[in-house]
Amino acid sequence: MSEDAERFITLSFDDGRISQFRNAFPLMKERSMVGTFYIIGRVTALRYLMGVMSPVQLRVLQDAGNEIGSHSATHRRFTDLTDEEIVKECAESKTRLESFGLTVKNFRYPKGESNDHIDSIVSRYYRSGCYGRGYVKLPITTWKIPTLGAWGRDLPVLRSRLDYAYANDLWLNIGFHDISDEKTTGNGNVTVRDFTQLLDYIQYKNFTTLTVNQVLNLSLRQPVL
Repeated sequence: MSEDAERFITLSFDDGRISQFRNAFPLMKERSMVGTFYIIGRVTALRYLMGVMSPVQLRVLQDAGNEIGSHSATHRRFTDLTDEEIVKECAESKTRLESFGLTVKNFRYPKGESNDHIDSIVSRYYRSGCYGRGYVKLPITTWKIPTLGAWGRDLPVLRSRLDYAYANDLWLNIGFHDISDEKTTGNGNVTVRDFTQLLDYIQYKNFTTLTVNQVLNLSLRQPVL
């Protein structure tokens, strides 16, 4: 691939955490970057709950060119659920989010776990299912697509992942949780400083940021929805 050829990257975010709106979104908007935000449907519906984005904030993201995806209704591990429970998780999340005026086409598995049978159910409701980690060549020809989690990786490691994607003409979907300087529980966070420098490096490498749905639209084998 020539040095001046266009390369693509996706910034994706799990859980609908408020730090994504307060810290990540302004930095992305300043650089004309967009991303995909995977939202837990039932949690977002509880507007009094602290720590997550409100439906109004989600619409602000969408109106700015970002994509809203589903992260299930309750964030339960799908490999622990019955078929009926999986159907409910998919349908309820999509319905709730769309009731807020959002367009929801793509899905991110809670805990990143699935199998072929689960995929066959989820694919009735969503255009893609995001899981695990890794890179992929474009255009995408599979329903399941990878994510590389940014949490637990320092800035030099993340830059090296970008360099690898650049050198090998690969699409990299980088996943985030909190973008905050405060310590968080669970999978942790990426500091505002590291996130800022990562965005600057993305610009330096001349990547174009696309939402997951925009990436799927590049593929001749995916219907444009």
